[in-house]
Amino acid sequence: MKTIFKVLLIVFAFLLVSILIYITPLSQKAPRELDNSVLLMNGFYGGEGGANDELYIYKNGSIYFKVGPGKYGRGVYTNLSNERMQEVNDFINQGNFNKRKESYYDKSRYLGCSDCGSSILLINKNGKTINIEWNNNILELNRKILEESRVYEKIREMYSNKTD
Repeated sequence: MKTIFKVLLIVFAFLLVSILIYITPLSQKAPRELDNSVLLMNGFYGGEGGANDELYIYKNGSIYFKVGPGKYGRGVYTNLSNERMQEVNDFINQGNFNKRKESYYDKSRYLGCSDCGSSILLINKNGKTINIEWNNNILELNRKILEESRVYEKIREMYSNKTD
C-alpha cells in the first residue's frame, strides 16, 4: 500500500510540475537583434490578409515603414519631429514597459491558426535588444508616430503611382 501511495505521489508531483512549466509565463528573447542605429522596431505578420508590416525608428530621427514580404515589400523613409523623438527616447529611458512574457500554453494556442497574426515590439536600450509588451503608453506613442509621419498615406501614394 505504501508503494502505491509513493508512486501516485510521484506521478502527481510530476504532473503538477509539468502543468506549472506549461502555464508559467517566461521572458521572451528578442526574435532578432536590432542594429545599434535602431531605437524601436515594431512589426505585424500574418493574419487574414497576410500582413508583413515593419516600422523602424532610428536614433537620427528617421523612420522606415515597410509593407509587404521580404524583397517584394515596399517602404518609405520619413523623419519625426524633435518632440516625437523625445517621446520615443523618454519611453525607452524611463522604462515604462514590461518585457514580453509568454507561456508554452500561450504559444500553443496559435498552432494551426492560419488567420492569426503575430506582432513584435523591440527596443534598443543601451545596445541591448529587448522584446517588450504592448501597453497604453506605446500604443499612444505609436498612434502619434503614424499620424505625424503619414506613412500609410505615403505607401498608398507609392502603390497608386506604381508603373511596373
